[in-house]
Amino acid sequence: IVRCDYRGRPQAAIRLKGLPAELSKFAPNRLAYRPGELALASSLGLSVVTADPDGTVRKSYDLFKLFELEEKDRGNVEVSGFGLDRDGNLLMTVPVLFRAFVLNPDGKLAWFGKASSAPGGFNIAAGIGRDSKGNFLVVDRLKGAVLVFDKDRAFVTQFSSRGYRPGQLAFPDDLAIVRQDRVYVTQVGRRGVSVFKLTYF
Repeated sequence: IVRCDYRGRPQAAIRLKGLPAELSKFAPNRLAYRPGELALASSLGLSVVTADPDGTVRKSYDLFKLFELEEKDRGNVEVSGFGLDRDGNLLMTVPVLFRAFVLNPDGKLAWFGKASSAPGGFNIAAGIGRDSKGNFLVVDRLKGAVLVFDKDRAFVTQFSSRGYRPGQLAFPDDLAIVRQDRVYVTQVGRRGVSVFKLTYF
């Protein structure tokens, strides 16, 4: 892990310390951060590690076991969206399972979602995050939409649609939710990032 300044200039290298033996070949390609904690995932290896900011490993998880997959699934199931909420829950999406997962710090796993083109269902689940109300937001690449689920993981609504007009999304991928519930959604090609403001009634 390379820590950089606000201009992207490398400042320090952080190496993971205390990895369990079974993760000696751990090669993460996803990173999430909240103050005081790092989370790293190997999306195809289905392994996740949480660590202190200095790289000391706190916990590790074998998602292959947690997802209750069969051996025939090994190498065919991959984590797409990956995040860490303010409560320390790991948030993940797995497109081929049409599900979003919430793994709490105690190792308890919950999931939501289903395969469907109808509202509330996933076509290709991608980025995931939580807003200030505790709602889960999940990007659907194929729909070009962001789906909203409440804190109990029940579907509430979705916004945007696939397209190139203002307010639409072209194959969105990831999202970030910042202060005042502004949602930044990345897209493919030269579409860049679209910004939405969440409003509640």
